[in-house]
Amino acid sequence: MKALFYYLTIVSIPFTLSAQWTTLPLNTGYQNHSMSFINKDTGYVCNGIFQGPPPGINHTKLLKTTDGGQTWLTVVDDYTNTPISDMHYVTENLGIYRKWQDNVMKTTNGGVTGTAILSGLGGGSGDRIQVLDSLKYFYARNNTVYATQNGGTSWTTKSTLAFQNFNNNNIFYTEFDNLKNGFVYGSVLVNLPSFHTEYAVYKTTDSCQTLQPSYYSATPNATGGIIKLATPAIAIMTFNNMVLKTQDFGTTWDTVYTFSGTEKTFGMDVKNNVVVISGNLGTILVSTNYGTTFQTGFVGSSLAPISFCIADANFAIIYGRANTRLIKMGSYVASVSEKEKPVISVYPNPAGSCINLRYGDAIPKDIEIYDITGSLVKSLSLKATATAWDKIMIDDLNSGCYIIKITSGTQSSYLKFIKE
Repeated sequence: MKALFYYLTIVSIPFTLSAQWTTLPLNTGYQNHSMSFINKDTGYVCNGIFQGPPPGINHTKLLKTTDGGQTWLTVVDDYTNTPISDMHYVTENLGIYRKWQDNVMKTTNGGVTGTAILSGLGGGSGDRIQVLDSLKYFYARNNTVYATQNGGTSWTTKSTLAFQNFNNNNIFYTEFDNLKNGFVYGSVLVNLPSFHTEYAVYKTTDSCQTLQPSYYSATPNATGGIIKLATPAIAIMTFNNMVLKTQDFGTTWDTVYTFSGTEKTFGMDVKNNVVVISGNLGTILVSTNYGTTFQTGFVGSSLAPISFCIADANFAIIYGRANTRLIKMGSYVASVSEKEKPVISVYPNPAGSCINLRYGDAIPKDIEIYDITGSLVKSLSLKATATAWDKIMIDDLNSGCYIIKITSGTQSSYLKFIKE
């Protein structure tokens, strides 16, 4: 058979697997407070029970998995009144988290011990930390935005009181693309003249020196909201029963999905072009085109994820935190953005007992091959070769369609091939 060369043009590969959610074997009987995954296999979950102060029945566990949630190791077993919440791991060892009630903590040993990098703020259980990278973090509380660009050694503060539509002890959150450009937002329950929720979003391009109104609503019994940036200009926001999207950094917001009946938005995560959103009755939305269209699924209200973590946007491997349980979607191949196209070819295609990979460089490669269910069937590490090509034996694979993931340093590339 004449060899066919398949050059990688990711966006032209119409290869999408059905979204299938599975419940992971993690159930301590305690509510999961937070989770953070640094890749498709390695992540942390914190759960426990907290009744105090004054001291009550306090028990918090920090657990770690390195095999995609199939087995879990207890990192910390804590019976004090300071449970861990809102975790954000940058690497397997470096993590930023909040410890009840008012400390922003940093760990460099995977959570075994932690050091306070911001304290004395009187934080509440809903406060959120945003981590941009290993050195840049945001924290917002009581109408003040705190930012650091040196890993928490020093912080800058900015009050938002001068820019608010309301000033009734509302809690603010942040979503920044970098240290200058981002959103500041929050909500508050107001009793007069009638009971309602006021929700406001502001945008800034100068590190909160000035804030421009982006979205505002005063709605009875409203829920919301979460904002996540997909690109410097595109953001997704959940509010009440609506999913909204901006493509001009918050100048305009368009409703792209509305939950039916009494269902309200619940949890959300966005990474690259992948968007995943849950409703409080168990509906789950997944998009691989920045929220333009959604595929819907249903897991039931008992497993409705309070929050998500997209561990691998290229394959849409997603973890969801649902009270005492953890669910995972690992069989949905997403499209990859244009900027990730490398110069790689695979031949012959279709293939028999082997495939040849030709690269655009000669540095070491990690190779992973996935079958049509999204399961890893073969992996190997290759040394650099002067000719920048390698021969991979696939005679042990069954006939069918496969995706090969090629990782060079921090860059990953994807190709489709057929085994005859």
